[in-house]
Amino acid sequence: MTRKTCLPFAVALGMTLSLAASTSVPAQTPTPPLPPYLANFNAAQNWSFAPTLTSQLPGDAFTPAIGPLVQQQQFQLIQRLFDLWSWQAFLAMNWPTDSSGAPASSITGYSATYAPLWSAWHDAGEIYLPNGAKPVPCGQPTAALQASRGRNLAAFARRNVAAPPAAAAESRTATRVLLNVSAVGELLHGRAPAAPSKTKINEIDQAFSGPLFDQNGNPTFYEILMDNNEVGYLCANTLYNLNGQIAFSSNSANKVQFPSGTWQQNGSGAFELKLAWRILTTSDNAARFFNMPAYVFLNNQWVQRTIGLVGLHIAHKTQNAPQWIWSTFEQVDNLSVDAVANPTGNPSYFNPNCPTCLVNIPPSGNPPVNTPVQVLRMIPIPLDKQTLNSQAQAALRAQNSVWQYYQLIDTQWPTNPSAPPTPPGDNNLPQSINNKPGGNPTPVYLTNATMETYFQAGNQNAGNMEEGGPTSSQQAFGTESCMGCHSSAGIATSGTNLNNVNFSGQLTADFSWLMQMKAKFATSP
Repeated sequence: MTRKTCLPFAVALGMTLSLAASTSVPAQTPTPPLPPYLANFNAAQNWSFAPTLTSQLPGDAFTPAIGPLVQQQQFQLIQRLFDLWSWQAFLAMNWPTDSSGAPASSITGYSATYAPLWSAWHDAGEIYLPNGAKPVPCGQPTAALQASRGRNLAAFARRNVAAPPAAAAESRTATRVLLNVSAVGELLHGRAPAAPSKTKINEIDQAFSGPLFDQNGNPTFYEILMDNNEVGYLCANTLYNLNGQIAFSSNSANKVQFPSGTWQQNGSGAFELKLAWRILTTSDNAARFFNMPAYVFLNNQWVQRTIGLVGLHIAHKTQNAPQWIWSTFEQVDNLSVDAVANPTGNPSYFNPNCPTCLVNIPPSGNPPVNTPVQVLRMIPIPLDKQTLNSQAQAALRAQNSVWQYYQLIDTQWPTNPSAPPTPPGDNNLPQSINNKPGGNPTPVYLTNATMETYFQAGNQNAGNMEEGGPTSSQQAFGTESCMGCHSSAGIATSGTNLNNVNFSGQLTADFSWLMQMKAKFATSP
C-alpha cells in the first residue's frame, strides 16, 4: 500500500515550513496542551496508546501536533494521530451517556439510564421519511436537536411488509429495530422501489451489492445514524426530500457543505455512523460482542433476537479533511478466532474448514438463498494498526470493557485536501483510482469486511469498478474505498417522480449518499 508525501498537507493546514537558512526566524507559537485523549502520548513514545480513557468526541485530529511532524516528514506518525483520533471517536460514540448528554464515569457504565452516545443520534429513516415529510427533529432548534427516547414507527413503513410491533416504539436506547438497514440506503424506501418479489431481502443489501449471510445462515443487518450537526444542516436546507433538493440545486450559488469540525471544539462537524449487526445464537459467546435485544424482520415476520455488533464505520467532516475522515472497526472474531483465548469460538463470516470455498461471492437467487458467505479480507490490517489495536485492547481489558473485542481496520484521510479528483480513464491510471475522490487519500483502499464484502474482488478491469466508468482492458487491484465511493454521491436536480428524477455528479453531495439513496418526493406541502 503506497503512502503519499505529506508536504501538501502542510499547505492545506495553513502551516509555514521553517527554512534552516532563514536569517529571520519568527517566534514560534507554543503548542497548545494536548487534548485529554492524548495526554499520555508524546513523540518519544511514538504516540503509543496508553491513555486515561475519556468520553470526549474530538472534532478533528490534533492539528498542532501534525505541524511539526509535517516539518520532520514523519508521515507514519501523522497516520498514527489520525488512527488515535479514530480510536477516541470510537470510544466516545460508544461511551454510556444519559438522555441529557452526560457521560457515565466509566465506559463500562451501561444501564437503563446510560446507553451509547449514538443511541440518541438520528436514524436515517426517521429523517428521510417515506412520504418526504418534514422530520420531527426539524421543528427543534439546532442546538437542542436530539432524537427522542422513543421511536417513530412510521419510518419503517414498507410496501408488502408488516409494521413493527408497537413495543418496538418504546425505547431506542433499550432495543434496536432492524429493517431500514442497508449500508447506504435501501431500495424500497429510497429512489428506486424494488419488485415485490425482492421485498424480503432488499432491506439487508450492502452498498451497491447483495446481502451478507453469516456462518449460521442469518442475514447481517445495517443501520445509519447521523448526529445533530448533519441533521441540523439537512433541516435548514430542506434536503431531506427530493423537492427540497431540486429547489436547493436550482440556485447555482448553493453547494452542499455540511458543518466542519475543528480540533478546538469537541463534537463539532457532521458525523455519520454505520452499524453492522448479526444475530447471536447459543453457539456464540455474547460477552465478546456489544449486544442488544432487537426486533428484526426475518423470514417475512418480526421476531425478537439478541444482536451483536460486528462492524462500525465512522465518517466525519473536518476543516482539515473536507473529504472527511473515514474510520472503520470490526469485531475481532469476524474472520478468525484466537483458539487459545476463545477455544470454543468460531469466526462469524469465515469457515476455516472449507479452504477451497470461493470468497466474497454474493449469494445467488431472487431472493438470494441464505447460504453462508466465505469472507476474506483482501488487504490485511497494517502492522502499525495491529500494534495500536493491541495497546487499545489492553487498556479496555483493564476496565473489563466489551470494546476490548474490537479492532481498528484503518483510517483514511486526505493528504492534500485541495487536490481535485483525477478524471477516469486508462490514460490517467493509476491516479484515476488512487485519487478518485480528490484529496490524494491515504490509504488508497479502505473497506470493512462486513459492509463492503463484495467490493473486495481483487484483480479486475480498471474501468469496471463498483460504480461503473469507462470501459477498460487494463487490470487493477480493484477494491473500493470509503472516500472514493462516497465522492460519487449527488442530490436531485430535476424530476417529478422516482422514475424520472435526475441527480448531480461527483462531489455535489459532500460525500453523503443518503440524500440520493433515501430521500423521496414530498406527498404534501
